[in-house]
Amino acid sequence: MTIHAFMLTGLGAAALALTACSPAEVDSKPETTEPQEGSPQASIPAEMVIDNPQPGAEVTSPIQLGGSVPGTWYFEGSFPLEIVTAEGEVITEHYASSQGEWMTEKPVKFESEIEFSVSQPTQATLVLREDDPSGLQDTREARVPLVLTPTP
Repeated sequence: MTIHAFMLTGLGAAALALTACSPAEVDSKPETTEPQEGSPQASIPAEMVIDNPQPGAEVTSPIQLGGSVPGTWYFEGSFPLEIVTAEGEVITEHYASSQGEWMTEKPVKFESEIEFSVSQPTQATLVLREDDPSGLQDTREARVPLVLTPTP
């Protein structure tokens, strides 16, 4: 065995040993989140992270919304959102704003403060939509079930 072959064999064995000791990769982003019992199904794309509010949460106005989406969701640094009742009635429309450079395919943090008014606890869904003003493609969306409660 030549010294060159010995070195390659040694490097290969070292690489194999390191690979065997490495933890397995775990995909920590679920396709959708699990709803609370009795609430509508949450639908959140894997590339989106919603930090607040959590699916099924009871919320009062204003809602502090935060998370991250790929920069491709934004147009001019924002994307639309709305809150709709279980019957499909739009309670409010607003937008989320990027908190960083949005002209990228990488995740970009967003924030929004959404105001609403209800007189009694109301099952509703927060809908966040990818912004595509061209209308040339199907846009992605996230649906987060909430219970809107009156402001004291």
